[in-house]
Amino acid sequence: MSSTVPAPGSAAADAQPRRLSARAVPYWRLHLAAQGLPAAAVATVVLALVPVPGWVAAVGTAAAWVAALGTVAVVPAVRRRIWWYAIGAEEVDLHHGLLVITRTVVPMVRVQHVDLHHGPLADRFGLAEIELHTAAGSVTIPALDRDEAEALRAHIAALARVPDEL
Repeated sequence: MSSTVPAPGSAAADAQPRRLSARAVPYWRLHLAAQGLPAAAVATVVLALVPVPGWVAAVGTAAAWVAALGTVAVVPAVRRRIWWYAIGAEEVDLHHGLLVITRTVVPMVRVQHVDLHHGPLADRFGLAEIELHTAAGSVTIPALDRDEAEALRAHIAALARVPDEL
């Protein structure tokens, strides 16, 4: 059985597995570049100031820049490819990971509330994320198209409501 589709018998298996937005890739690239490139620049400056042999400084500097640029170029596309989610009538099924695969199934009856988050950078790309809260903690579905995130938040909130039996 492929690890990219819900298991037979799970309630979310009835729902279609969905990928994150294609705009997640440039969004994550910019986010990683804002972190990784300054770190590579700091490593370059430190290696220039620390008394080490020239070849050590050159190799260290090259490694820092290759790691930063490689991360920006490769990680976002891979991250999007390995992430899927399915929303069923009775549960939310999340799957992500490359070496360590994380599969989280959240029963709708356990969902206490649903948040929608977006910041200035996510707004620029038209993205948002949904956070599902349970008594045990929370899980997030990142990098959704903003309109889809709003619709999913409302849909999950409606499915998670427990009727008042008083």
